[in-house]
Amino acid sequence: MQQHPPPPLRSNEELNFSVLRRHNPDITNILSLCNFAVIYTFSPATTSWEKINIEGTLFVCQLTPGSLNEERYTAFVLNRRGLNNFDCLLAGPQNVELTDDFVILKEDQEDSSTAAQQDGGNYKVFGIWIYSEPNTSTADTRTTNAAIISECAERAGRSLKEAKARVQAMRQDGLHVATAAAETQAAPTEEMQGGVPMGRTISLKDLFGQQRAQDDGFSVRYL
Repeated sequence: MQQHPPPPLRSNEELNFSVLRRHNPDITNILSLCNFAVIYTFSPATTSWEKINIEGTLFVCQLTPGSLNEERYTAFVLNRRGLNNFDCLLAGPQNVELTDDFVILKEDQEDSSTAAQQDGGNYKVFGIWIYSEPNTSTADTRTTNAAIISECAERAGRSLKEAKARVQAMRQDGLHVATAAAETQAAPTEEMQGGVPMGRTISLKDLFGQQRAQDDGFSVRYL
């Protein structure tokens, strides 16, 4: 029996990418990761931060372009404590704030794919706590990932703004073309003048007389 060589071993990056794509097929690239992060949500009722039972590896990922061909990015936490992952679109710099403890993200509900999303209000505010220990290999993890998240949000916001400007410019160009065509094409009133002299009123006799003359040109044959 012929033996086949074992399949080549995949790198950790390839394995991570494969797993993430199963949860979000729009992911095209992993830009950064940290081994451990915890997700909190802000409660307006108690004005405090509360855990939402999501913690695990944090990935900052690039997504397929949006409907306007704009750049898109997400912060994704592969949850170790349950089936609900954290997947927050980085829509723009206005939705990101950095503090000593958290990377704070505001997420519109209509754009949310986070399973922990709750009802009520038009948005949720999440806090990502990133594990970082001084004098270890993780010392710069929080700072690095926070900076990348901020940069991705900035790029996404700028790209969307430019995409909307392009669409608006195309619509405006289309309006100019339509206006130019209307100015060069004969107006409906001018086309009517070819059949009816300007200022002349057609009488019923004229109208039906013309029709009768046309009818006289036809003959009906009976079998």
